[in-house]
Amino acid sequence: MAPAPVVKPAPKEPKALSFLIDTPPIPSIDYELIKLTALFVARNGRNFMNSLGKKEARNFQFDFLKPNHALFGYFTRLVEMYSKLLNPKKDMLRDLERFVESKFNALEDIYGRVAYQRHQEETSRKEKERVEEERGKYCVI
Repeated sequence: MAPAPVVKPAPKEPKALSFLIDTPPIPSIDYELIKLTALFVARNGRNFMNSLGKKEARNFQFDFLKPNHALFGYFTRLVEMYSKLLNPKKDMLRDLERFVESKFNALEDIYGRVAYQRHQEETSRKEKERVEEERGKYCVI
């Protein structure tokens, strides 16, 4: 009798990355304007954004302040990230202190994230193979 295959337990899901964002392809001047405006909104609040939006209503460079603009979501995500940096929570500071204590703490987190991603990809691949196999069983030629 062959020994039973060893099944590794699934790695635990890592915490979401708080400061990861896909930057849309925009000119650098617009990118810098959005970043700077987001920083000021994070620092001064939504009232600042509303008054700036009213003041610059005719300036096309500030169209990203309008909720129906394509870059509004990107802008609001930047505001959220800057707000987290300006007013950090205790758990975020604790994580940063842990990383400063030893570089191996950060490497352990990275290794766990990679292991989880590999596990997800392997599970997805196996599921696709199973579906293809099922499809092949019922395919009449």
